[in-house]
Amino acid sequence: MWDEWERLFRQVAKTSQQVKKALDDFRGPEPQVRVYEQERQIKIVINPVPEQKVHRWSVRVSDDRLFVRGLYTAEVQVRDDEGNAYWESRSDEFVKAVRLPAPVEAKPSAFRKEGDTLIVTFVKKKEPLNEGWYDL
Repeated sequence: MWDEWERLFRQVAKTSQQVKKALDDFRGPEPQVRVYEQERQIKIVINPVPEQKVHRWSVRVSDDRLFVRGLYTAEVQVRDDEGNAYWESRSDEFVKAVRLPAPVEAKPSAFRKEGDTLIVTFVKKKEPLNEGWYDL
């Protein structure tokens, strides 16, 4: 009986790995996002995957999270039923959520592109000190 259960669990594990790989292949890899906290601002550096050519970037701040969206085109190699390989162009989008180390203003203070890399800067929100005073 235990041998049957073990065989079943191994088959489920193998199938779940295959499903995960298929989803990763379909969805594609996510961009690399690095967050740098400075004294009065937070800088986010976003590097898309080399296969992805990002056409449009968008960002949104919600509480302590930054959402980055990119519309991209990627060239992927696919095989037909006979095993012949060809290149196919796919357009898609990604949305990546990043936790911020401190609250920031909703609108970016600056952004620029360096090649395919996007650099976005946000000003930290000024937190009230004791009795509602703001540090300037």
